[in-house]
Amino acid sequence: MKPVFFLPIALVLLAGCGDKGASAANGAASSDTNSATEVAKTPEVPAELKTDAFEYYGLGRTEPMKLAIKQSGQPDKVGSQTFKLVKVENGVAEYNLESSDELVGLDTASFKVEKGGIRAASNATISSDQSTWELPAGLTPGKTWDIKTTADSVMKMTGTNKVVGTQAVTTPVATYNDALLITVNATGTQGGRSFKLNSKLWLVKGRGTVKTEIESIDGKNTNKIVMEEVK
Repeated sequence: MKPVFFLPIALVLLAGCGDKGASAANGAASSDTNSATEVAKTPEVPAELKTDAFEYYGLGRTEPMKLAIKQSGQPDKVGSQTFKLVKVENGVAEYNLESSDELVGLDTASFKVEKGGIRAASNATISSDQSTWELPAGLTPGKTWDIKTTADSVMKMTGTNKVVGTQAVTTPVATYNDALLITVNATGTQGGRSFKLNSKLWLVKGRGTVKTEIESIDGKNTNKIVMEEVK
């Protein structure tokens, strides 16, 4: 079980479809790079990049978010995830998402923030098509955008994200009355196996994804997982 962050690619990894060996190597390689980056002065993110996507993704949050992954029949996994700004160049900000505690060893994902929103990330297991948005700007109810991986990706996946609108959601940390609900519906294949993915994600401005419910269907097996913030 390998959580990264909330978008469709990460959701499949969280549901247990990823390549564990590849991700461990990717995480080890990224750690040295991140240490070197932290020594340098933190770059400034241009104001035009701070769209509603930036706010709902929680990129303005500097402290780690403590998370618990709950799955029937397995002990909870608790750890923290932190966004790290790597660089700002030519009007594009690049970030890494890093995990700690019981989530250490999970994929470290990188992604780019543009004026139009956040571009889908790639990691050791999945390579996103360049047209895919992680989270586009202009998150009005009814807005949809596609999920698509590249032809040479280890995992093949297509699907759709949809903005449902704002609603209340409660986590062990707090009740948020204006969380943005996004649904994800996707299908894909990996290693000759087909799967379906249905998920709900609640995002809070300035904080990020506070709760995710995932249903992954692989043949006759249905895997349900909840990932949410905890104290």
